[in-house]
Amino acid sequence: MTLLFPCRPDKDERTIRLGGSSLRMQMHACSAGGAAFSLAFVDVADAAQVGVVLAALRAAAQANLGGPATTKSWRARGATPNEQSMLVRIDGHLPDGTNVVEHAAFFVKGMRLYQATALGGPLDADALASFFDSIQVVS
Repeated sequence: MTLLFPCRPDKDERTIRLGGSSLRMQMHACSAGGAAFSLAFVDVADAAQVGVVLAALRAAAQANLGGPATTKSWRARGATPNEQSMLVRIDGHLPDGTNVVEHAAFFVKGMRLYQATALGGPLDADALASFFDSIQVVS
């Protein structure tokens, strides 16, 4: 995976519950210009669960912000085609009530599921384009 972050990301790892399964999520994240940027991924053991878990990952992102989402079909360069792969914009709020916008890309390579996210107040269109256009999944 290659991706141009606008800052130096830190690495984190935790166990999450998605689609009825406990999964180990790895994440690289940083903050720049009033926004948080991250790339998270999980591996699933059953190919039949790829679409289900990817949809659950997207639904969890929307539920976390409690706002409406708009979606469009999308696929990262080098990613495996999947009908659940898409770009999402969520207009919501943080737990403290702060209004935020989340732009996220959900995509797959084999049995690895990815979520690339930019979260903050009004986000610069050029920064968003640079971040999401740089995504490339490599073997």
